Amino acid sequence: MFIKISQTRLADAPSLRECIDSVAREASARASNVASSPHDLERSLRACLESASVHLVALDGNRVVAWAQIERGGDTSVAHRGDLRMGVLPSYRGFGLGKRMLDDCIAAARARGIDRVELEVRTDNRLALELYRSSGFAVEAIVKMAMKMDGKYHDAFRMSLLATPPHAESPSKAAADDTGLFFIDEGPE
Repeated sequence: MFIKISQTRLADAPSLRECIDSVAREASARASNVASSPHDLERSLRACLESASVHLVALDGNRVVAWAQIERGGDTSVAHRGDLRMGVLPSYRGFGLGKRMLDDCIAAARARGIDRVELEVRTDNRLALELYRSSGFAVEAIVKMAMKMDGKYHDAFRMSLLATPPHAESPSKAAADDTGLFFIDEGPE
Protein backbone atom coordinates (compact mmCIF):
# COMPACT_ATOMS: atom_id res chain seq x y z
CA MET A 1 0.00 0.00 0.00
CA PHE A 2 1.49 3.33 -1.11
CA ILE A 3 -0.03 6.38 0.57
CA LYS A 4 0.91 9.87 -0.55
CA ILE A 5 0.52 12.79 1.87
CA SER A 6 0.09 16.15 0.19
CA GLN A 7 -1.38 19.62 0.50
CA THR A 8 -5.14 19.42 -0.08
CA ARG A 9 -6.32 20.64 -3.48
CA LEU A 10 -9.82 21.78 -4.38
CA ALA A 11 -10.02 18.73 -6.67
CA ASP A 12 -9.73 16.54 -3.53
CA ALA A 13 -12.95 17.99 -2.05
CA PRO A 14 -15.44 15.26 -3.12
CA SER A 15 -13.24 12.41 -1.87
CA LEU A 16 -12.31 14.40 1.25
CA ARG A 17 -15.97 14.90 2.05
CA GLU A 18 -16.58 11.13 1.75
CA CYS A 19 -13.66 10.46 4.11
CA ILE A 20 -14.80 13.04 6.67
CA ASP A 21 -18.38 11.77 6.47
CA SER A 22 -17.29 8.17 7.02
CA VAL A 23 -15.21 9.06 10.08
CA ALA A 24 -17.92 11.41 11.42
CA ARG A 25 -20.50 8.60 11.39
CA GLU A 26 -18.47 6.32 13.66
CA ALA A 27 -20.32 6.09 16.95
CA SER A 28 -17.26 5.27 19.06
CA ALA A 29 -15.15 8.34 18.40
CA ARG A 30 -17.03 10.89 16.40
CA ALA A 31 -17.09 14.56 17.23
CA SER A 32 -19.76 15.43 14.67
CA ASN A 33 -22.60 13.63 12.95
CA VAL A 34 -21.82 14.31 9.28
CA ALA A 35 -19.39 16.16 7.06
CA SER A 36 -20.04 19.71 5.93
CA SER A 37 -22.06 20.26 2.78
CA PRO A 38 -20.02 20.18 -0.45
CA HIS A 39 -20.40 23.97 -0.76
CA ASP A 40 -19.29 24.63 2.85
CA LEU A 41 -16.34 22.23 2.53
CA GLU A 42 -15.15 23.91 -0.66
CA ARG A 43 -15.50 27.35 0.95
CA SER A 44 -13.54 26.15 3.98
CA LEU A 45 -10.80 24.69 1.76
CA ARG A 46 -10.52 27.93 -0.20
CA ALA A 47 -10.18 29.92 3.03
CA CYS A 48 -7.53 27.49 4.29
CA LEU A 49 -5.55 27.70 1.05
CA GLU A 50 -5.68 31.51 1.13
CA SER A 51 -4.55 31.76 4.76
CA ALA A 52 -1.53 30.39 6.56
CA SER A 53 -3.54 27.43 7.81
CA VAL A 54 -2.56 23.84 6.98
CA HIS A 55 -4.71 21.21 5.30
CA LEU A 56 -3.23 17.86 4.28
CA VAL A 57 -4.72 14.69 2.81
CA ALA A 58 -3.43 11.14 2.55
CA LEU A 59 -4.20 9.66 -0.85
CA ASP A 60 -4.44 6.02 -1.85
CA GLY A 61 -4.49 6.63 -5.59
CA ASN A 62 -7.08 9.39 -5.92
CA ARG A 63 -9.02 8.40 -2.81
CA VAL A 64 -8.65 10.49 0.36
CA VAL A 65 -8.14 8.04 3.23
CA ALA A 66 -7.11 10.54 5.93
CA TRP A 67 -6.90 14.27 6.53
CA ALA A 68 -5.30 16.61 9.02
CA GLN A 69 -5.79 20.34 9.30
CA ILE A 70 -4.62 23.11 11.58
CA GLU A 71 -6.71 26.22 11.23
CA ARG A 72 -4.82 29.35 12.24
CA GLY A 73 -6.44 31.79 14.68
CA GLY A 74 -8.07 34.64 12.75
CA ASP A 75 -7.12 37.65 14.85
CA THR A 76 -3.55 38.93 15.09
CA SER A 77 -3.43 38.27 18.84
CA VAL A 78 -4.20 34.56 18.26
CA ALA A 79 -2.52 34.03 14.89
CA HIS A 80 0.17 31.96 16.64
CA ARG A 81 -2.52 29.40 17.59
CA GLY A 82 -4.18 26.75 15.48
CA ASP A 83 -6.99 24.24 15.99
CA LEU A 84 -6.26 20.67 14.89
CA ARG A 85 -8.83 18.39 13.27
CA MET A 86 -8.00 15.06 11.72
CA GLY A 87 -9.30 11.63 10.89
CA VAL A 88 -8.28 8.34 9.31
CA LEU A 89 -10.58 5.81 7.65
CA PRO A 90 -10.90 2.68 9.85
CA SER A 91 -9.32 0.32 7.30
CA TYR A 92 -6.19 2.53 7.20
CA ARG A 93 -5.65 2.66 10.97
CA GLY A 94 -2.92 0.75 12.75
CA PHE A 95 -0.24 1.43 10.12
CA GLY A 96 1.13 4.70 11.54
CA LEU A 97 -0.74 6.89 9.05
CA GLY A 98 -2.37 9.02 11.77
CA LYS A 99 1.04 9.69 13.34
CA ARG A 100 2.56 10.60 9.96
CA MET A 101 -0.34 12.94 9.20
CA LEU A 102 -0.11 14.56 12.63
CA ASP A 103 3.68 15.02 12.44
CA ASP A 104 3.54 16.47 8.90
CA CYS A 105 0.69 18.80 9.78
CA ILE A 106 2.44 20.10 12.91
CA ALA A 107 5.71 20.61 11.01
CA ALA A 108 3.87 22.59 8.30
CA ALA A 109 2.11 24.66 10.97
CA ARG A 110 5.40 25.41 12.75
CA ALA A 111 6.90 26.54 9.42
CA ARG A 112 3.97 28.98 9.12
CA GLY A 113 4.53 30.43 12.61
CA ILE A 114 1.86 28.48 14.48
CA ASP A 115 3.48 27.91 17.89
CA ARG A 116 0.49 26.52 19.76
CA VAL A 117 -1.66 23.69 18.41
CA GLU A 118 -4.94 23.00 20.20
CA LEU A 119 -7.54 20.28 19.90
CA GLU A 120 -10.59 18.87 21.61
CA VAL A 121 -11.05 15.10 21.81
CA ARG A 122 -13.77 13.01 23.42
CA THR A 123 -12.62 11.48 26.69
CA ASP A 124 -13.68 8.02 25.48
CA ASN A 125 -11.62 8.16 22.25
CA ARG A 126 -8.67 6.16 23.61
CA LEU A 127 -6.85 5.64 20.29
CA ALA A 128 -6.82 9.37 19.53
CA LEU A 129 -5.75 10.20 23.09
CA GLU A 130 -2.80 7.80 22.82
CA LEU A 131 -1.77 9.38 19.50
CA TYR A 132 -1.95 12.93 20.82
CA ARG A 133 -0.14 12.13 24.08
CA SER A 134 2.62 10.27 22.24
CA SER A 135 3.10 13.40 20.10
CA GLY A 136 3.55 15.63 23.15
CA PHE A 137 0.05 17.05 23.58
CA ALA A 138 -0.99 17.75 27.17
CA VAL A 139 -4.45 17.98 28.67
CA GLU A 140 -5.30 21.54 29.71
CA ALA A 141 -8.94 21.11 30.67
CA ILE A 142 -11.90 18.79 30.77
CA VAL A 143 -14.87 20.23 28.90
CA LYS A 144 -18.05 18.83 30.43
CA MET A 145 -20.94 18.13 28.06
CA ALA A 146 -18.71 19.25 25.15
CA MET A 147 -20.63 17.30 22.51
CA LYS A 148 -24.12 15.90 22.18
CA MET A 149 -24.60 12.89 19.91
CA ASP A 150 -27.85 11.02 19.54
CA GLY A 151 -29.21 12.70 22.67
CA LYS A 152 -26.20 11.72 24.82
CA TYR A 153 -23.62 14.16 26.17
CA HIS A 154 -19.89 13.46 25.90
CA ASP A 155 -17.07 15.13 27.81
CA ALA A 156 -13.90 16.14 26.01
CA PHE A 157 -10.30 16.93 26.83
CA ARG A 158 -8.91 20.27 25.64
CA MET A 159 -5.29 19.54 24.73
CA SER A 160 -2.40 21.60 23.41
CA LEU A 161 1.10 21.24 22.05
CA LEU A 162 3.42 24.20 22.56
CA ALA A 163 6.55 25.16 20.70
CA THR A 164 8.46 27.83 22.54
CA PRO A 165 10.22 30.01 20.00
CA PRO A 166 13.63 31.36 21.06
CA HIS A 167 12.28 34.91 21.36
CA ALA A 168 9.30 33.98 23.55
CA GLU A 169 9.03 35.12 27.12
CA SER A 170 8.51 32.61 29.89
CA PRO A 171 4.97 31.29 30.05
CA SER A 172 2.64 32.75 32.64
CA LYS A 173 2.54 31.13 36.04
CA ALA A 174 -1.21 31.59 36.27
CA ALA A 175 -3.07 28.66 37.77
CA ALA A 176 -6.14 27.73 39.76
CA ASP A 177 -6.09 26.34 43.27
CA ASP A 178 -8.39 23.55 44.50
CA THR A 179 -11.13 26.08 45.32
CA GLY A 180 -11.23 27.22 41.69
CA LEU A 181 -9.75 30.63 42.46
CA PHE A 182 -7.24 31.85 39.92
CA PHE A 183 -3.87 33.24 40.99
CA ILE A 184 -0.44 34.06 39.63
CA ASP A 185 2.51 32.47 41.37
CA GLU A 186 5.30 35.03 41.20
CA GLY A 187 7.62 32.98 43.40
CA PRO A 188 9.37 34.03 46.61
CA GLU A 189 9.62 37.71 47.35
